[in-house]
Amino acid sequence: MRKVFAISILMFCFSVAMYAQFEKVTEARRLYQEKNYVEAQRTIDDAMQHPELELDAYAWLMRGYIYKDIYKKVDKGDPYSKARKNALEYAMKAMELDTTKDQVFFSDGYKLYDHLAKTYYNDAARAMNKKDHEGAVQHFANYERTILELTPDADLTQKKIEFYNALATVYTKLYNGDRQQLDYFKKAIAMYQKVMNLDKENYGANYNMATMWYNRGVYNIQQISWENDIPSIELIQKVSKEFFMQALPFMLKAHEQDPTRIETLKGLEGIYYSLQDEVKSDEYRAKIKDLYGVE
Repeated sequence: MRKVFAISILMFCFSVAMYAQFEKVTEARRLYQEKNYVEAQRTIDDAMQHPELELDAYAWLMRGYIYKDIYKKVDKGDPYSKARKNALEYAMKAMELDTTKDQVFFSDGYKLYDHLAKTYYNDAARAMNKKDHEGAVQHFANYERTILELTPDADLTQKKIEFYNALATVYTKLYNGDRQQLDYFKKAIAMYQKVMNLDKENYGANYNMATMWYNRGVYNIQQISWENDIPSIELIQKVSKEFFMQALPFMLKAHEQDPTRIETLKGLEGIYYSLQDEVKSDEYRAKIKDLYGVE
């Protein structure tokens, strides 16, 4: 009898402790609704110390919501906020633990996770606007990782194309600001190639790739001065010709996408002229005149 009585007392104390922890979850929700996010965070963190809540989907979901607003309201959407990472973890935990018939916690957890994952893409876009290419790469990697954790078979092809094209533009601008920074040139070329690996018909990537190589050849020739001797001039011209040859297939591919587009017609005219192919250059100059009435 004493042993049974002792066990009963222990179970009663455990139930009281459990009730107290659930009360803390309720209190955390009240504080959250009152927009007292810091106190809500403290309260829910304290409640989650109880082992029994480790398996409670609702408690994890509530914690996810609280941390989401810590990230948004307290951390002011800081792209490096740890609260966002935690909120994603808690939303995923709620989804994994939901055993209810209608899976309401799974549904809400999914929406919360999906919303937070997409904020990484927005951060990548903002970073590119600030020419923070390293930050943009990091945020996009986080976006891709979190989306695929939620939906492993998600098709991110279009998002990748948009991102790689935009990042290539950032690298191009950095390179144009200092043509000696060939690292930026190489990175821009690599990004455009990534786009074409996903969509070989992509007009923007083909046209911009051609322009990058063509402009590099033109810049090379522009650096020739009276100080250069004949051998060095010949070498510069040879290297520049190789750049023009690199540009040609990409400009031709872009031209295929829209044979009447003036940008590619002018591009081909310029490339063939630089390659000293006057017949081809004149051919595209004539097309420009026929279509647009300009020389």
